[in-house]
Amino acid sequence: MEKTPKNKKFSIIIPVYKSEEYLKGTLDAIDDQDYKEYEKIIVVNKDNKEVIEIAKKRKCVLVTIDEDKGAPYARNRGAEVATGDYLMFIDPDVYLNPGILKVYEEEFRKHPEVGFVYTSYEIITPPGVQPQFIPARKFDRYHLTCNNFISGANPLKRELFKGQDESLKSLQDWDMWLTVTEDGTIGHFIEEFIGFKTEPPRTGSISMDSYNNWIERRTTVREKHGIKDRDIAVISMGAPVHGLATAKILNADFYDHPIHKQNNYKLVYLLGFYPTGAESHMHALMDNVNKDCKRLVHWIGTDVYQMWHNTSYAGVSDLKKMFKKLNVTHWTEYITTHDEMKDMGFKTEIVPLPCEKLFEPHALPEEFSVGVYINPTQNMYYENEMYDVARAMPDIKFKFFGDKNKSGRTEENCEWVGWVDMEEFINNTSCLLRVTVHDGLPLGPVQFFMKGRDVVTNVNLDYAYIINEKEGAKSKSQILKSIREIKEKAKVNVEASEYYNKLMDHNKFRKAVYAQKA
Repeated sequence: MEKTPKNKKFSIIIPVYKSEEYLKGTLDAIDDQDYKEYEKIIVVNKDNKEVIEIAKKRKCVLVTIDEDKGAPYARNRGAEVATGDYLMFIDPDVYLNPGILKVYEEEFRKHPEVGFVYTSYEIITPPGVQPQFIPARKFDRYHLTCNNFISGANPLKRELFKGQDESLKSLQDWDMWLTVTEDGTIGHFIEEFIGFKTEPPRTGSISMDSYNNWIERRTTVREKHGIKDRDIAVISMGAPVHGLATAKILNADFYDHPIHKQNNYKLVYLLGFYPTGAESHMHALMDNVNKDCKRLVHWIGTDVYQMWHNTSYAGVSDLKKMFKKLNVTHWTEYITTHDEMKDMGFKTEIVPLPCEKLFEPHALPEEFSVGVYINPTQNMYYENEMYDVARAMPDIKFKFFGDKNKSGRTEENCEWVGWVDMEEFINNTSCLLRVTVHDGLPLGPVQFFMKGRDVVTNVNLDYAYIINEKEGAKSKSQILKSIREIKEKAKVNVEASEYYNKLMDHNKFRKAVYAQKA
């Protein structure tokens, strides 16, 4: 008979300094948790009789210190007496949301490979003011070297804690996560929950110190971890996955929002500019951007489509004026979008946006299958028409990817696989079918080409089986014929792989971007 796993214990360490007024609420939020395997450890100056009395009354482990030497010192003293499996460092103005300890424990069980789990959190605002949510991000070590997106109040396995750096004036939580992850340890982002609420930063707090001295504090932490400061900021709000990949290629910092703090960048590279979100994108080009910093906008297919169909003549004219005032350089990724921008009065240079990883040709799978991209947030991919194509070819397997909500569904010759690891997915797929309302140089087809796969599309791409969607009912017959030809051919497209690997050359792309900051 299988044994029931022993419940894991949380050690919640709370340094108290000039925040006694919030402590009761912090302790109440802990004691109201439905998961009861925890200990509360309060660290406080030995002369603070009020907090000592509260700690005793509330059944806390009490650690007294002779003098106040800062939060990291107090946290380290608390960690020394902790007996739990997981450590949490929370300030006495942090209120855990109901049930969150149980969520943490369950997620650790589901993901035994991770060293810590974490959530987004909320800063408390006055009544009538919209709550301020501080979003975390999916774990990525490179992204973590750009800026911290993991609160130090989240739990980590006790054996991974190496102590907080008591010499740092702020950013101790960022330094802690960088230290924990240096050996390859990873974290798990719990997207579905907000872990806790906290009072707003106060004058003299650690948070305010890092905000007011950001460049100096950031450099100090980075130098400690052998990370050189970067002089390019890649910002992408509409395509953050591609934005982060691009930052890695360029060894640049990445943001999925306008820059909120001081910086000394030489170039701000804005990947994607959605006209329907023009205000926030303009903020990305203006907020905390140095006087001598260069600005570059790399337009992608969806941006140009929105300019054509969702932006008035007056709106386009206003954008041109703002871009001119900011001396913005414009790039497009392909001849199609270049010509469309030219028709709207924008002068752009064609610079293909590369994939993060380049692929070599790979042998075709034994079973012939067709990959079809669908996107639940954009009604641009003729999803119902693609289902009609699949039904018309019952002897061929179709794999629909891109929609997480439909993952696991099957129907005759169709399978919905949700989000995928593209390299593995392409290795097990024979060709790609992608028909869309509008595109620039889409990276999905490029990845298929690099793997030596054929692509059926209505986008004018070299080496593609091109469908003329303007022919109405004939489009379907073109698609069916193309797929049959690809199946009959059963050959890896080596020429296409060589062509697109050369087009995606990282060194050439870096050279083009680096030239912009000169």
